[in-house]
Amino acid sequence: MQQDAGQTNDATTALLSSRSIRHRHFVPILVGVAVMVGLVSGSLYGFGRYSLALKEQLEIGQLQVQRFGILLDSGNYIGHPLAGYVYDHYGPRVSCVGAAMVVFCGYGAIALALFHGNGNMISLALCNVGFFSVGFGSGLGYIAGLGSVTKEFLGRPTLGRAVASVAAGYGLSSTLVGITFHRIPSLHGFFLFWAVLVAMVNLIGAIIFAREEEEEEEQEIHDITDTNAMSNIENNNEDENRSTLSTSMDDENPREHLIQQQQFPYRPWAFSTRLQAWTTWQRLDFWILFGAFACVTGCGLFIINNISTMVQSIGQADSLAGNLLFLLSICNVAGRIIMGSLADVPGVNKIGLFQGVAIIMFFGLLVSAVSPFQEGDHRQLICLTITIASVATAYGGSWVLIVGILADLYGREDFGKDYGLIAMGPAVSGLLFNSVSALIYENHAEDHGNEDGACFGNDCYRSSYWMTAAAAFVGSLILCQMPRTT
Repeated sequence: MQQDAGQTNDATTALLSSRSIRHRHFVPILVGVAVMVGLVSGSLYGFGRYSLALKEQLEIGQLQVQRFGILLDSGNYIGHPLAGYVYDHYGPRVSCVGAAMVVFCGYGAIALALFHGNGNMISLALCNVGFFSVGFGSGLGYIAGLGSVTKEFLGRPTLGRAVASVAAGYGLSSTLVGITFHRIPSLHGFFLFWAVLVAMVNLIGAIIFAREEEEEEEQEIHDITDTNAMSNIENNNEDENRSTLSTSMDDENPREHLIQQQQFPYRPWAFSTRLQAWTTWQRLDFWILFGAFACVTGCGLFIINNISTMVQSIGQADSLAGNLLFLLSICNVAGRIIMGSLADVPGVNKIGLFQGVAIIMFFGLLVSAVSPFQEGDHRQLICLTITIASVATAYGGSWVLIVGILADLYGREDFGKDYGLIAMGPAVSGLLFNSVSALIYENHAEDHGNEDGACFGNDCYRSSYWMTAAAAFVGSLILCQMPRTT
């Protein structure tokens, strides 16, 4: 009997060693593809670059343009709970294939609207559906990449940096949007390019992430098989140690639970059972975190969606918006990398870091809110640059920190649903901030008698800066009620 047990252990050790080597070589590929998926999934951050061109070609007002941006953000963030459920229960392959199909159709609809119309009802309807679809599909892909990396590195000291790498790709997407917008001559061609690009990268993700999922399933099957083999060896000794073995298996041995799992596997279509097991949303501290996250990230979406019109309002050329979008992208990535690295430091309070991020955003918005300089003054441009840089850094850092906070407080079992639900916060706050800012913008444009709907001067966005600065400050205060996380 001892010889059989020794042979089993030797075979198990050899198999696990082989898998470990293969897995170690596969991890960099997994992270690299996740970064690529993040890079094409963050295209919503580039909306501010082409929003003015969209407004001019469709001959629509600022409020309608902001509606497109709101639908883009809402599709991404409101769709996160469903995207999280799909990822948790059907795996990254389904998430990535779904992302490829939905985003391709969404960008295709926008390209079709721009090719055939100039602001008629059909064109606007196609754009509305298209932008919402792009947002939703982007969320599907990003959660697949982020979730796969989080599961791989959870419990390791490099989790923060791994998450920051994927999030950095997401943040850099606006730079890629700006480059392609500048290089591709037609607006509908620009959207067609993104339709194909996002679809191709997500299909690659479906192949790579599915391989990781299959390796995990093989490992689970091996664990159960090994458990059964060990149980059979113990049963052969049952005659000699019946009473002792019986007591041990009844009271201490967890193998019976694994065998029962093999005999009665968990069904992925048991929708109600799985939702009943998800209890994070019932916790008060989760909703406190939700409110703080909504306050902070909504401020970032306000800046991201209005860069072109902000540049126009201070009397600067539209080409400058491309430079500021690049600055936003770099600072967004820097914030993600810095906060991801700080989150990995042993003993660091992630909630404290999040409060610091909120304060940075507050002061950045305050700079433009109190700016005394007039339209055309280069010092006004400096103030706007400071605002964009600080807000982008804080915004990027908040998205990395929230992943670590969720994992620390609520675990990884329902990470997709937890992340998906809390990501609805930016959709709500972004809808509020962008709608109010668009109304204020249009009112000032009418007051100045601008028939083309353009607004010039500090008053175009001053009230909106104050509103979002107050929201960031409130977010930092809310976080004082959260428990410490390390």
